[in-house]
Amino acid sequence: FAERSDLSMFTRFRNQVKTAIMPSLYHTEELFEQVYLAAGKVERVVNLQWEQVYTIAAEGDLTSYSYPKGEARKAFHVCWGMAEYENLKRSGVPEDNLVLAGPIHMDFYRSEFARFFEDKKSFFAAYGLDSSKKSMLFISSFAIDKKRGSTDFRSMSFEKTIDWIRALLSAETDIEFIYRPHPVEHDRSMLNELEKEFSHFHIISGHTVKQWISVCDCVCTWVSTSISEAYFASIPCAIVRPIEIPQECEMATYRNAKMIRSLEDFLDLPHAILSHSVDGKVMRRYYDVDPSVCSYMRLCDELERIAEAELNFSWDDKAIESFEKAKRKRVAKIVLYNCYLRFLGLCSKCLHLAGSSFSSKFGQYIEKRYDRWLSNIAGPSELSSVFKHSEI
Repeated sequence: FAERSDLSMFTRFRNQVKTAIMPSLYHTEELFEQVYLAAGKVERVVNLQWEQVYTIAAEGDLTSYSYPKGEARKAFHVCWGMAEYENLKRSGVPEDNLVLAGPIHMDFYRSEFARFFEDKKSFFAAYGLDSSKKSMLFISSFAIDKKRGSTDFRSMSFEKTIDWIRALLSAETDIEFIYRPHPVEHDRSMLNELEKEFSHFHIISGHTVKQWISVCDCVCTWVSTSISEAYFASIPCAIVRPIEIPQECEMATYRNAKMIRSLEDFLDLPHAILSHSVDGKVMRRYYDVDPSVCSYMRLCDELERIAEAELNFSWDDKAIESFEKAKRKRVAKIVLYNCYLRFLGLCSKCLHLAGSSFSSKFGQYIEKRYDRWLSNIAGPSELSSVFKHSEI
């Protein structure tokens, strides 16, 4: 395991690695910056693809950032299901480089991993919750959509959902309602008001989503991909949609799903006999879970096959040469810029006695001359142009 902050890795692993396993690999720059720079010309590169479920719009756009580009396509790409397998194939990744191994994160919901989670009684007690009451978990994803720029329907959906939750809490006092905010959901003023108003409403960020799903009776969400976790954990799940969202912003795994679109249906959740709201066939296309074998074992088998095969990653020497040249210039720019800042600091001290007007004009003159000279030194933009011949 190597961290970019560990500078010794640039010599410790150089030309000694046969197989590099990456959490993600989207483009040529990432391949060179994180694989070649640290380990040299490794023989095999494997991309675990930490994201494989997108919105319908992103999934249909083969030019989007979600799909590997350029030299990154030469790596092996691990797929959770046939949906991603087919999407990567359509995007230009050679089929021989696609590895169908299943979703290892869903292994936690298999009987083999039952002891991984804390039991409901002790876990609820740690948070002061009553384990004998019906428990509802709301997994928030409103902050995610805000980052996509869809602030109008997001805000309307959030406010309407809060109104529905308030109505539910008023009608049902014998439940425990846990609201799990997204890590970047910073504005919690409306949520804090609810928590003050109702003793059975709890805003809790602690512990993993998996742990909470495993102990709650019902899971609710808006557009979170965590609904797949509830599906494979065999926990009833509900998709709360007080307001229609644009089709292109819908998650691909939500195709054919049943939605809660009225307050009456939402209020009925604590008493309804729920089933899975998502389409099982759709879900299994994105998550190829094999009941007979854990996905982590499938992945290990595939990694062993790749490691033992007579394969060599076809590095582009011309692109490497251009990358190293641009990298040297980029480092030089950083060093020179630091020297420039020290120089200006010294000038500022020396010229202060000559008067602020003269000091300011002299500083502007130096800055213009420096910027003109510095423009000839490569920066991040040059690194991008270096790899244009590799991108499609």
